[in-house]
Amino acid sequence: MLFETFSDPHGQVEQSGEAEEALYANLNMLDKVARHLNKTPSGKPGAVQLQKVAWESLLRKLEVFVLVFVGLLLAIPARAEISPSRQEELLYFLKHDCGSCHGLTRSGGLGSPLLPETLADRSDEDLTEIIMEGLPGTPMPPWKALLSREEAHWLVRAIKENKWKK
Repeated sequence: MLFETFSDPHGQVEQSGEAEEALYANLNMLDKVARHLNKTPSGKPGAVQLQKVAWESLLRKLEVFVLVFVGLLLAIPARAEISPSRQEELLYFLKHDCGSCHGLTRSGGLGSPLLPETLADRSDEDLTEIIMEGLPGTPMPPWKALLSREEAHWLVRAIKENKWKK
């Protein structure tokens, strides 16, 4: 009988016992309250229905935000930390390998000067790209076989911050 109370769609269940009658009365009252909250006398959506729509809308917006946020995180290139020993190697590379064309004091030679003031108007990304890919038609070779993009970027920052002198 208890199972029939929940499964009878028309509410026409034989009641036996006070517990089942109380349960049936409570279910009836809950059904009336739910109908009242979901529909107002004018037939317009009630508070529960409006809250459900508001939550669904909010959840959709939250989903879009999370997807965009994750997409942006994936699009940002991660800058790996360069160990202190590798930084020393890169400074040696800057002094000797870059210095062989750009001058040991980086004031120019076969290549253009590599001084903070001469590179100030160039973006880090442009200079990193030049180090990685070289400059076709000039003696500037690509260094991508020996350097990672992060290391090339570190060299750009080292030049702009005069780290090679320290």
